[in-house]
Amino acid sequence: MEQMETGARLGHYRIIEMLGAGGMGEVYRAEDLKLERQVAIKILPPWAAGDRVAVERLVREAKLASALNHPHIVTMYAIEDSDSAPFLVMEYVEGETLRARLQRSPLDLPELAKIGSEVADALEAAHKVGLIHRDIKSSNILLTKDGHAKVVDFGLAKRLPSIRDDKDATAAVSLTATGAVVGTAGSTTVSPAREVRGSPTTAMPGSAARRWDRAGIAAASTPGRRRSATISRGALKPGPKPSASRS
Repeated sequence: MEQMETGARLGHYRIIEMLGAGGMGEVYRAEDLKLERQVAIKILPPWAAGDRVAVERLVREAKLASALNHPHIVTMYAIEDSDSAPFLVMEYVEGETLRARLQRSPLDLPELAKIGSEVADALEAAHKVGLIHRDIKSSNILLTKDGHAKVVDFGLAKRLPSIRDDKDATAAVSLTATGAVVGTAGSTTVSPAREVRGSPTTAMPGSAARRWDRAGIAAASTPGRRRSATISRGALKPGPKPSASRS
C-alpha cells in the first residue's frame, strides 16, 4: 500500500494527514464519512503490504487490542479490508506522544506520577486479560490535551499461555520467533525482552510479565538513553530546596 495523500479515500475513510510512520506501519488521521468522526488509521508500510507475516501480525494486533476497554488505552474500532492489505481503525487522540512532550522539557514529579499511574492502570487492565504489551516506550504513550495518558500499539503484544488456546499459542510463536529480541532498541528494559530458546516469554509468570511492562513505563521517561528499570533522574525537574526551619 502506497503512502496516502491528503484527501485520498480508503473505503469510507478520507485521509487528512499522516501522524507518524515506522517499521511496523504508517498512521494517519482520517475522517469516518459514515459516522462523521475523526479516527486514526494504521496501514502497513509499502514493503510489507504483500508480506503474509506482516499482515497476520496486523490482524493479530487488532484482535488483541479489541479485547481491551479502558480509558487509558486507545480504543480499537475495526479492521477493514482494502485492495492491497487490511488496515486498522482506531480512536484518534488529539494531543502528542510522551516522546514529543519530553523533547520540550523534563517532567516535573506530579506530572510524571500522573502519567506513570495512568499507564500502570492501563497495563494492569491488559494483564488482567492475559495481555503483555512488550513495547512500552515514549512514542507508544499518547497524551491528550488534558494531559492524560493513553497506551497504543499492541503489535508486539502476547497473551499468557494460560489465557489462550493452543491455536493462538501456535500463531503467537510463529509471529514472534523464539530467540528473537522483541521491542524497540533502547526501550527493552529487563531480561524478558529477550526470549530464550526453550523458554519463551509466553511461559513467564504473570508477576514477572507485569514487572516487565511496568519497567517500560520508567524506561519511557528518558528516550534515547541506556536505561534501567528505575525512573531516571533526568526525567524529573529538581524541586525547590527546603528552607531550614527556625525554632
